[in-house]
Amino acid sequence: MSIGAVDSELREALRAFTEREVGPIATIDNRSRSAGRMSLVWRLERADGRQFYRKRHKERRRFDRELYALREWVPPLHEGARQMAMPPVAVADDLDALIFEAAPGEIVETATLTEAERDAVYQMAGAFAAALHQLPCDGCGPSTSYGTELVERFSVWFDDPAAKLLAEIRSWAVEAMRAEDALDRV
Repeated sequence: MSIGAVDSELREALRAFTEREVGPIATIDNRSRSAGRMSLVWRLERADGRQFYRKRHKERRRFDRELYALREWVPPLHEGARQMAMPPVAVADDLDALIFEAAPGEIVETATLTEAERDAVYQMAGAFAAALHQLPCDGCGPSTSYGTELVERFSVWFDDPAAKLLAEIRSWAVEAMRAEDALDRV
């Protein structure tokens, strides 16, 4: 099954969930990524122009993690950071799916930005991540597969021409993440 493709029974269940929660949809665009953490994402638009995103996780644990983060980590964030995380409009536990209202703005990956604008966007994302990392979290820490996940992310990021990383730096970073004790040293 290709990314974005779903069987007819699941497609019908997702359609029914969507229409029950936000009304009839006029257009649907597949916005799923072809790399990284796989989830199925569609941009939905009603006839009145109101836009939403429907996201279906391919793995139950990723769905559970996202819900936990939205319910437990986002509310205590300071207002500026909290505004960067849209709350879900609807959740379908049985489908591992969420619907979010579209936030104003552009998708960074497809936007035409100057280098300064791109840097500002990444600084805002970093500030959001820093705010999350400052929250108290009992039992948190890297998963046993975190190193593998980082290497996969690095590989995707390194293929991005905007990364502008030299080959030696790429090799060093991947090898550092593959080291057995790499996460113990963080």
